[in-house]
Amino acid sequence: MKTATSILFDGEEELSFVARERWALWHITRACNIECKYCYGSFSGASYKQLGFHPMELNTAQCVDLAAKLNDHFDGVHINGGEPLLRKDLPFILENWVAIGVRPRVWLLTNGTIRGKSLDRVVESGALDLVAVSIDSFDAQVGNSMRERSQDALRTLKRLIDKRISGSMSAHVGVYTVAHDRNVHGLRELAENLVQLGVDYVNLQPAFSPGSEGPSGSVLNSSAWEVFQDFFSILRSGSVRVSSQGARDTAKWLLSRTGKSTAANCFADQHLYTYISPNGVVFNCPVKAHVSVGQRWESADFSVKDERRHECGHLSVDCLGMYEMASGPMRAR
Repeated sequence: MKTATSILFDGEEELSFVARERWALWHITRACNIECKYCYGSFSGASYKQLGFHPMELNTAQCVDLAAKLNDHFDGVHINGGEPLLRKDLPFILENWVAIGVRPRVWLLTNGTIRGKSLDRVVESGALDLVAVSIDSFDAQVGNSMRERSQDALRTLKRLIDKRISGSMSAHVGVYTVAHDRNVHGLRELAENLVQLGVDYVNLQPAFSPGSEGPSGSVLNSSAWEVFQDFFSILRSGSVRVSSQGARDTAKWLLSRTGKSTAANCFADQHLYTYISPNGVVFNCPVKAHVSVGQRWESADFSVKDERRHECGHLSVDCLGMYEMASGPMRAR
């Protein structure tokens, strides 16, 4: 039986989702080579570029073993960082995963600044269902005001689409966009360009929610929601798969309500969403230490599903990735 999660506002249940899939978010490295205005590392007081590699990051052999363990328990694995391609062993890890048989759909998110043989080996490994590039604007000035080397990301995106068209890689091509006060008015133009390029999937998330700690730039207001709707509409008319309806509805409610919001029976509590940190510690949620107790990946029982009913007052756009994955279906096409 599928497990439902309820979203409550001021104590009244107003929105609910049914979990269809079980996803792991594998934060494979903390290191990054660029600065982004919306970097999640800022929750720790510094960007991932400033923090660098975690001193206890998993080595190659441990990553290979972890991939094999994830094989048996998840519908999907989302690999991100930091910048995953800074790990020189990533092609080897994925190629070994293919050798034993990749069961989950594996998605990789990159900032698009690292190209060459490493990128080629990763996307041509056969392990990935989707490779996504972080793109916030096609306008160089706007893009560079949000993150470094935005034009490099656009070049990588075009290169990946060429590879997919030529048949040298089987993975779908996606884009992850952060809606920030610097780019929100250009989102319609961005959607039109992504349709023209032939992108398969686009994920849009607002930068930060009201009351969250981290860099400013939140665009959570009613006028932004209208832009979001247009953004999704343009993409759908161009046959581009977009963020799940559940995630969009959650964003809408967050935009329209100022009252206290909570998540009851959260997917993370049920182990339908699992976060794996760079040092191999496993959490049900990356931002709520009181919800989940970290375990080393070697001893973590990924088969466990917790049926407790728990209410959390941290519901925010940070949770959208979780709902995106669990309420799916997450298909690039």
